Amino acid sequence: MKRNVSGYSMKKYRQQGFNLLELLVALGVFVTVVIAFFGVVAISLRAMNRATAKVQTAFLLEEGVEALKLLRDISWQENIKSQVVEYNQCLRFDASSGRYLTTQLNNQLLLHFDETAGATSFADSSGSANSATCTTCPDVGTGQVGYADSEGNFNFKTAALFASAQGDAMLFTSAAPFSFEKTDAFSISAWVKTGDASTQEMPIFNKGLDGSSGATTGYDFSLWRTGGKTVPRFYISDPGGGNIAVRGNGSVDLSLSPASWRHVAVTYKGSSSPSPVDIKLYIDGKQEQTTTDANTPISGSFINTIRAKIGARFDSTGSPSGNKRFFNGSLDEVAVYNAELTPTDVWGLYKYNIPVCGLVDNKFARYVVLQNICRAELGTSADILGPVNSMGGCAGYGGSPVVDYDTRKVTVFTRWGDPDYTEDFFTIEESVELYLANLFLDS
Repeated sequence: MKRNVSGYSMKKYRQQGFNLLELLVALGVFVTVVIAFFGVVAISLRAMNRATAKVQTAFLLEEGVEALKLLRDISWQENIKSQVVEYNQCLRFDASSGRYLTTQLNNQLLLHFDETAGATSFADSSGSANSATCTTCPDVGTGQVGYADSEGNFNFKTAALFASAQGDAMLFTSAAPFSFEKTDAFSISAWVKTGDASTQEMPIFNKGLDGSSGATTGYDFSLWRTGGKTVPRFYISDPGGGNIAVRGNGSVDLSLSPASWRHVAVTYKGSSSPSPVDIKLYIDGKQEQTTTDANTPISGSFINTIRAKIGARFDSTGSPSGNKRFFNGSLDEVAVYNAELTPTDVWGLYKYNIPVCGLVDNKFARYVVLQNICRAELGTSADILGPVNSMGGCAGYGGSPVVDYDTRKVTVFTRWGDPDYTEDFFTIEESVELYLANLFLDS
């Protein structure tokens, strides 16, 4: 009897163990099915979101086309012909004027540097009329940014080529432009190509300097040489000695590629009590880790009576003497904004040359590019050859084509981010092209 009971008990326990194994297998199958189900749901949701975005994009493109036609009908001269060509521009609705405009948001300065050799004045394309002038002027070099076509190809134009040995510098006509207070948010961006990696300091944009003491009152955005590396640096200060200096920590060394174009930017949040955390530095669209070189409390104003400068720091007299620094290399697309640009804004400027227009529905960037076109002969209807070449002419089409200033090719773009690529805000692009003609002969 003992053996029978003992044998029965062992058989019973074996049967219990087998049931537990079945339960674990069943649980594993269930979890796998659930994971697969939610995976399918996630894929379906992404597909639905992308399809919805494409529908929204189609609407934005159609709306953009109609807005441009409206602009044309209101005034060809004012709204189409007078607009800068071959550069990406904003297309947005201004509720105060009731019109669609092609201007960037919060943009106080935009220098394309497309002037010809020997120029002593450089046009501001921001609409703020802050053109720069020079006496010892930079040369003309190959630029970094023009416009991007629907295939993402840039139309490279010209840039300002600075030679520090001869003291090239640009100034503005008065001290009023770019007189930001410490409580004002503002941003500066530029494409840079260094000509000498060993230069200690290469100013990009500067507003204020006391050459007799070496102390600045205002702000300065430069490339700075430290620890054998070239990094972006931003400096702000007041007359009482308060100052903050923040630079890139060297994780990206701009001197490693002196012959390459790099995009740099600084954003300042604006504060009654500024601190290093109010300053963000960017290289090639990505925020750079920073090191604080100075952090003395700023209690006073850093508005000053010194004219802003590009490519140089001068002494307090505004002349290139005393405590002076000059940029050595090329600058292109120098821009100033009276707002703190977002990481999305900076990435768009760097990666796709998207102007700061504000996002539609916090997702879509919409912008346009206008181009002059070439015709085989003016006055005919079916002889459009295509847009002008990178030099603004019609060479390459054969024959004797001419530029038709009463017709413009217009491309409307939208970009948005694919959720599968979280590091890029604008991976997907849609565009539509059309020709606008001066139908009402508005001269």
